[in-house]
Amino acid sequence: MFDTKFIKNIFSIVPEKLRDRTFIVGGFVRDLLLDKPSNDIDFLVINTTHEEMISLGFKLVGADFPVYIDSAGNEFALARKERKSGKGHLGFTSITENVTVFEDLMRRDFTINAMAIDCNGNLIDPYNGLFDLENGILKHVSMAFSEDPLRVLRLARFTARFPSFNIDESTIKLAFSLKEELKTLTSERIFKEMVKAFKSERPDKFFRTLDQINVLDVVFPELFIMKDFEHNVLHHAEGSVLEHSLRVLMEARKASDKPEVLFAALFHDIGKPFCFKIGNTYKKHSAVDLVKEKLTELKKRISLPNSFFDLALNTASLHHKFHDFNLLNEKTILDMFEKKSFPKTSEGLMDLLIAIQSDSLGRATTEDMTADILSFEENEILFNIGEFSKGSSDYKKGICDLDILLIIDIFEELLIKPNVLSFIEDSETNRGKKPSVGSIKNFVRRDKLKRIKKFL
Repeated sequence: MFDTKFIKNIFSIVPEKLRDRTFIVGGFVRDLLLDKPSNDIDFLVINTTHEEMISLGFKLVGADFPVYIDSAGNEFALARKERKSGKGHLGFTSITENVTVFEDLMRRDFTINAMAIDCNGNLIDPYNGLFDLENGILKHVSMAFSEDPLRVLRLARFTARFPSFNIDESTIKLAFSLKEELKTLTSERIFKEMVKAFKSERPDKFFRTLDQINVLDVVFPELFIMKDFEHNVLHHAEGSVLEHSLRVLMEARKASDKPEVLFAALFHDIGKPFCFKIGNTYKKHSAVDLVKEKLTELKKRISLPNSFFDLALNTASLHHKFHDFNLLNEKTILDMFEKKSFPKTSEGLMDLLIAIQSDSLGRATTEDMTADILSFEENEILFNIGEFSKGSSDYKKGICDLDILLIIDIFEELLIKPNVLSFIEDSETNRGKKPSVGSIKNFVRRDKLKRIKKFL
């Protein structure tokens, strides 16, 4: 099954005394079977002690359980069993004495991660991980899964990484049973899992799976509430506010790999469930005070960094202005650009524009009020062929008036300082005295307005 020479080469870094007691485990084995590149090799050692590991030149680095590194930084963990001793994902006591490789694999999360390779290249697969891998199944290894609520988020993240995989029904039920314990997870851990999901092939699946398990209301209530708010088919034939937001997230993923951008795209409509609504049209959902309040609540709950918060706030409060950018007058544009929270670099502006443009691309529209909302299957077909915003023959391309190059040009032009020195010299010549600070500020603003006007 494996290239013996390749496996023996990997094991060459293992001290000979430990070689027949050491195994490659976890994600590296899974990815090797999937023929996917992976540099993250985890070694597992059985029938050893702390004293033996130290005598062989290893250094202990694990704080919660015994993990050692060699001089090159390769990680070696002792085989262990865990006993639940408290709440949350850290409430465990580790046992390492007389633990077999089978017992260590049993405590792992999914069967596809519970395989090992010995030094002779033999696959050790006591829980049918290879079968589940070949058939695209995510299934828990044992009831040990229920001892760690963090594994519910890992399950959701694995569906984002392997979007064609299905979750075993028994695993869905087990994950749901941990709903209350999910409340014990630290905000930092939730944030980290979300960011990892953003880096996956289908980050929307992370949130869809949490919804499928029926725990989205605990982890991301701001998204859960969007399920109950439908759109006007003239503007959003793709469905609810949540469905639209997840499509926007995926459009952003096509254009950027920055977690801040994807987060801003996902939560650009965070104000919709809390605003005035007329006939499935949401009024003032971009109001600064409203979106700031909701994003602040989210920030406290998942330890959101300022960079994420600022970009999300700008996206949520400004996306409608940018959609109608060509209709704005010079003063409105200048007022917007001069806001304290507005990006100060071209890169920062581009991040904002990608998130906002994704809002336009993440929808399908119709001219017929009697048209049906697209089904999930129709949404998937359009998205997978890369023409989601165009829709079917009954749908027209999603509105996108955003001229990114024009906006970038105006922004960069405003970064060029106006000729204040010439203004001062002219004032001294014509009036015989230096202009006031106020008159200089007025000159700068008038100069900026001129620069904008020449573009529009």
